[in-house]
Amino acid sequence: MNYIILGGSILSCALAEKLSENSQVYIVDSRMELGMPTTDIGLLENKKSISHFMDESKFEYANLHNNGIRAEWVAKFYSHHLTKIGVKIMTRSRVIKNEDSVEIKSLGNSVKLTLSSCKLFDLREVSGNVRMNTEKTELNDEIFNPLDTSNYIIREGAIISSDENFDNLEFDLIRADGTREIWWKTAEQSPKPKFGFLERMTNFGPDEKTKNSIDSTIGLANEISQSIQSNNG
Repeated sequence: MNYIILGGSILSCALAEKLSENSQVYIVDSRMELGMPTTDIGLLENKKSISHFMDESKFEYANLHNNGIRAEWVAKFYSHHLTKIGVKIMTRSRVIKNEDSVEIKSLGNSVKLTLSSCKLFDLREVSGNVRMNTEKTELNDEIFNPLDTSNYIIREGAIISSDENFDNLEFDLIRADGTREIWWKTAEQSPKPKFGFLERMTNFGPDEKTKNSIDSTIGLANEISQSIQSNNG
């Protein structure tokens, strides 16, 4: 069985890693590279969850400080690891349905698979693609969403250089480079730092704060993988 995962978030990377143990996996994303722009919250509780593809030099590069890390660099280093174990990452790509086949088309490259030999999973929403309206597909009923997003909410986030205090933050993470990653619910009033925003971000994730860490995301990918493989068994 071939698995096609639409959207290149950290969840997609973790799920691809698990499914690739027994199958060929493709990650399809409309962006130029995984990890940009940031859609994952840079909260890391336990380094061990990603230490199999990030050594100390990579943690330093990703500005790990306490439990704050640059999530975009986690995604980049994860994608490097995935290519080494055989996962096919196809950026600037889209999926097209033919009569009895599925074609992944990207600049200068394409893959064609029989429809009966592959299963497609839609993780574009947690990867940011749906909200940016940059990735569309013609597969309709052939695509499965392995997530229960009934309790998911949209959060707004930003990178700032200020040490000001704000009352409406859900996450306030300090990076080793001195910048802060802050997140708030979109229903809340947006903070207005004195020196402005360095970067603005959007995330679609669980309402429960503790389920938004990178560790929890990888745990969720393991649960999804086990469910998929037990259903196929």
